[in-house]
Amino acid sequence: GGADLTGNAIALQRISVLCLRNEAARKAAALDLQKQGEEALAAGDSAKAVELLLKALASDPDNAEIKEEEILAEKLKRAQDLKRLGDDQMGRDDYTAALGSYEGATALNPDDAELPPRINQAEKKKTAKDLETYGDEAVAVRDYTAAVDAYDSALAQWPDSDEMGTWPENAHFQAKRDEAAR
Repeated sequence: GGADLTGNAIALQRISVLCLRNEAARKAAALDLQKQGEEALAAGDSAKAVELLLKALASDPDNAEIKEEEILAEKLKRAQDLKRLGDDQMGRDDYTAALGSYEGATALNPDDAELPPRINQAEKKKTAKDLETYGDEAVAVRDYTAAVDAYDSALAQWPDSDEMGTWPENAHFQAKRDEAAR
């Protein structure tokens, strides 16, 4: 019996050493993935950072630092997604939705220097479109002075608009046509 106990103790000791080596290798792999995730984050690739940091967490689930970095990467990824969505919405002339997307992205990543100009542009284009609507309504009731004022204000908000430059002229033309018809 004593030889069996000694043999078992030696086997347990070997298993323990192997487990410690395995644990060290697992933690080393987690740290390597964490470093790669940090590099991806620094390069602005938050999606890749999330992927790598989740793998690192799978290797070392109790590592609080990796958990914090993964949460940050998720926030930055969500902010990038919202910024892209806002850009798509701007392309479809949905300025109200774009404004909401950009503001959501700013809440998640207030340090993104690209967002304030996008928000400013969305606000100006939204205001210009609202003024266009007001001007169209004024033309419909033949209040050409109000229409021209609204269109001029819209043009001041969005001076490089292709279509806005013709609004005031259209309102003036309609006013003169109506005067001639009287």
